[in-house]
Amino acid sequence: MTSPHVVLHPPLVHFPIAFWILAAALDWVLPFQSFLTPVVTFTLVGLGLLGGIAAILTGFVEGSRLSERHPARRTLYAHIAGAASAFGAFALAFALRLGAPEEAASLIARILETVGLIAIVAAGSLGGKLVYDFGVGRRPSSSRSRNDEGRHGSSSGSSGGASREEPRHAKGEPR
Repeated sequence: MTSPHVVLHPPLVHFPIAFWILAAALDWVLPFQSFLTPVVTFTLVGLGLLGGIAAILTGFVEGSRLSERHPARRTLYAHIAGAASAFGAFALAFALRLGAPEEAASLIARILETVGLIAIVAAGSLGGKLVYDFGVGRRPSSSRSRNDEGRHGSSSGSSGGASREEPRHAKGEPR
């Protein structure tokens, strides 16, 4: 008897993304409005880094399930590069503040956070491509519910699995 495959990476990535977006927004919009803002943003970046570690570890577990010849491998490597860039940018921004977390973020730290946000958007887009275009982390079509099939089209005899591509929908066309 095999245990069910539980995919933890997708739900975990939302936490560092949310923390980092909020931290960057506060640093750019309210850098000097309150004495608490720098402490809050420092804490948010730190929490994002902790969540990022969990997302990275679960992402590597999920990525290791793909064979070396899987057509999604190149997209996976680009996704990893984007996520690593985001993590690195926020880690540097965090390190710049370690000596004085109660001070407003420097311009360099805010620029690093912005670079990190751009990288996380790119990584997230590639993560979506892995799931929706390549089916990574999804159950084979034979075990999907009828509602899921109705939303994404019929399997039309496909064997399902991670290498099956989902049909693309034109703009404005209902799913």
